[in-house]
Amino acid sequence: LSNHGPLAAEALVELGHENRVIEFAKLYNRVYPAPYPKKKEQVLDVNSMEAIGARDRIADWVEYFRDKIEKDGWKVVVREWVPVLAPGIAAAAAHGIIRTGHAIRSLERKENKTRLYELAEGLGYWASYFQKLPENKDTIETQWPAADAARLVPMIDQEMVSHTRSISRKIKVVAGWEEFGDVINTFDISRKPEELISDLTETFAAIYAKHVNNGNYVSLIHSVTGTAMLRSIIPYLADGDKKRLIKYAWQMAAAIFTASGNKTVNDIPKYTELKEKELIKRAVESNEVHAIKFTEACLREYKIDSKPIFLIAVDDALGRLGTVS
Repeated sequence: LSNHGPLAAEALVELGHENRVIEFAKLYNRVYPAPYPKKKEQVLDVNSMEAIGARDRIADWVEYFRDKIEKDGWKVVVREWVPVLAPGIAAAAAHGIIRTGHAIRSLERKENKTRLYELAEGLGYWASYFQKLPENKDTIETQWPAADAARLVPMIDQEMVSHTRSISRKIKVVAGWEEFGDVINTFDISRKPEELISDLTETFAAIYAKHVNNGNYVSLIHSVTGTAMLRSIIPYLADGDKKRLIKYAWQMAAAIFTASGNKTVNDIPKYTELKEKELIKRAVESNEVHAIKFTEACLREYKIDSKPIFLIAVDDALGRLGTVS
């Protein structure tokens, strides 16, 4: 279910290029055919917690959420289940929350069975790949804005994660690294949720620009797209659950950073008049899923918080990601 096709297609619509969706979908299905996983055992309300994090139960989880959404409505399911899944937001390198957020945004335009099923797939992916990270709740008392908190993130020895290029497997290594447990409490969540999201996306766009190299750019992209997708989800949560989700999103993005970070700090390019329309044109014409999603997420955040770092990060990523044809 690491299927980026629906996500990028929805982002194309958001970028104002819905006329490209069919052409893009045909290309994506040809280049990245995706066999669907088989069902194993039905997930029920009474045994659902036993199936959390069972990667071989993806199809079972999708069926569970599909039935749940049909019965209770998608807004009720999101309100009920996102807080349950929040501690495992690092699931599949944040693909669970990213896919869920894109599906919610498509449902806001119009509800239909295909979009409801896409939401079920996002939640099912999140539940089956549920990945908790260490939490040492009692040791850190001082809390900081995201940029300052990021300076406190311990950088894992890259030899511990050098055996794999998979973001998920690298995060799994971080999950067993006790030193990371202090990170959860370093981010100050006392402000409004919308302000916290801007703080996170700006910080991790800057981290992308400062630490990107030819081996980690896709990983660092997920730290931005994963936190940006919070905006689509928090309107449907109870007030007390919004900041809790954001706190775990901070932890997830920090885990991606430490697992794939570059100890060498780059000089951020000087800002030039990067044109949004030109960046969108390059992303759309690339047909590359991360290029499309990253561009859409950063430009959406730029409209809310007009910091040039979002444009700088996109410009760099578009140069690295290339074109799919």
